[in-house]
Amino acid sequence: FPVTIDLIASNDGFILVGNFEFLDADREWFYNTSTDSLYFWAPGNVDPDVLNVTASTVANGFVLSANASKLTIKDVELSEFGNYGISATSGGNRQSTITGNTFKNNGYAAMLFSGAGSTGHTVSNNNISNSVQMGMELFVTNSTIQDNTVDSIAIFKNIGSTGIGSWYKGSGIYTEGSGNTIQYNTVTNSGYNGIHFYYPAIS
Repeated sequence: FPVTIDLIASNDGFILVGNFEFLDADREWFYNTSTDSLYFWAPGNVDPDVLNVTASTVANGFVLSANASKLTIKDVELSEFGNYGISATSGGNRQSTITGNTFKNNGYAAMLFSGAGSTGHTVSNNNISNSVQMGMELFVTNSTIQDNTVDSIAIFKNIGSTGIGSWYKGSGIYTEGSGNTIQYNTVTNSGYNGIHFYYPAIS
């Protein structure tokens, strides 16, 4: 099978994913997209039928439509989605409040806000753990991210079928945009950066 390796230097570490042949130890799994089949090597070689094994069948928990504004998502648990607990990618989202929620074991991140004109959001007092790629991924302006607890992001044992994704992923909190305030958050056990800012004018 073809393998593409890019920008790996001498003594760099790397892993291989996305092929059935790489399933070679217990607690590993492989999903064949062509046949819609999931293969799982149970811990200690026990019979998988005696285990409680879960898998994501829904991509996103909440999907915000274009130009949604002044939406509040509060005090809910959004866990084990294939991609995001909250996905807002259509643009024009304004002044959403995401507070007091629990996000666990999501495939990409707890939340993604992107698209032109995403601004004025408040993300506060959320508990986020065991996301595969990012804790939260926010392409926003003039927003406040505060008092969130983010733990165990992009950890090797939780790696998904796409690894941790792009070069900038693996962080507990990633923000891209101007005028954002990030304060009083607790980020632990992150595979890359704890908090990653991109672009100036962030306080």
